[in-house]
Amino acid sequence: MKRDDRCGLSRVVLVYKEENFDAAMASFREALNIQDFDEPFLPPDLGLRCTVSWRTGIELIAPHGTDGYAAHMRAHLAEKGEGFFGLVYEVPDLEAGEARAAGAGYAALGQLDCLHANPSWKALFSKAVEARLAPIAGVDVTLIQLDPVA
Repeated sequence: MKRDDRCGLSRVVLVYKEENFDAAMASFREALNIQDFDEPFLPPDLGLRCTVSWRTGIELIAPHGTDGYAAHMRAHLAEKGEGFFGLVYEVPDLEAGEARAAGAGYAALGQLDCLHANPSWKALFSKAVEARLAPIAGVDVTLIQLDPVA
């Protein structure tokens, strides 16, 4: 399959209270032998603590501080508890994916340059840009365009 034809699930996002983040990561490492989680990082201005296993497609997040999405994450946790938060769907062309979603009634709510959020990913990707969408069928969905380093 050519890279330009690739669409599909990039990763599942799971949310935890900040005090449970390390224990959740340790549980996934032990129970599922996921040893490739990124070193947990704090994306600038997002109010989150994050780690990703690109091999398995699992991302763990937790609210951190008061900036960005911290209040939204805490409200989500208060309403729904820990666990499933949403999914990230890979598209070959982010703008085209956003236009398709908008045409179906699910507007993009802004873009995020993932290489700014975690500069260490520059070793993996030449481009990594996400666009969060309005919820689809009750699920928080984010589109991502990932262009691997050649």
